[in-house]
Amino acid sequence: MDADFLLPVRLKGERTYVQGPDIHDAVCDALEKRGLSGIEKLDLTCHQMVRTSLCARFLGPGETAPDGSPATFRFNHAGSPQTLLLSETGEAIKESVPYAEELLVSAAVFDQDAKAVKLASVPGFSNAEVVVALNKALLSRLFPEVNGKWLFARLQLARSFRLTSFQELQVRFVGHSNFRITRSTLWGDGESLGTLYFSLLPTE
Repeated sequence: MDADFLLPVRLKGERTYVQGPDIHDAVCDALEKRGLSGIEKLDLTCHQMVRTSLCARFLGPGETAPDGSPATFRFNHAGSPQTLLLSETGEAIKESVPYAEELLVSAAVFDQDAKAVKLASVPGFSNAEVVVALNKALLSRLFPEVNGKWLFARLQLARSFRLTSFQELQVRFVGHSNFRITRSTLWGDGESLGTLYFSLLPTE
């Protein structure tokens, strides 16, 4: 069992929680620094909002994530499956940065009939940031009557796209289960990348 290691996460704009794509990017960067590059079968699942600093720990063989853990990150490296348990430390996140998400949305091309959105490469944003922003904007357009906040729930990728450059990224809505969970497929330059899930937090 490995020791805990901190993940460098930050807040964006007016948000008081850590975005799903930032969790993804922080984990991938931390794994890269630990010599775990070229990871495959990524599966990041977020169970609750993260509002304080994060740390990660590798689960040992046969060990399962305890109830109440905010997130898990599963992946394969060199054919070996691994699971990271992500936990909040309780310490305040000190870094907060501006986030011009509207630049992504304004540059995107929406196809309501196809229930899809695509975007040519925009510098300054990670692939995870792009697909999450596009999916949220697409859901808002497809379901304007829904009252609530769309939240990142899960990201599954065949292989890491953290360091991959694409000419175009596309998100295609597939379906939902009473808006409790939505499913969209992700495409990079015409190649299937994986699946993105959102959940709806109803407005009280």
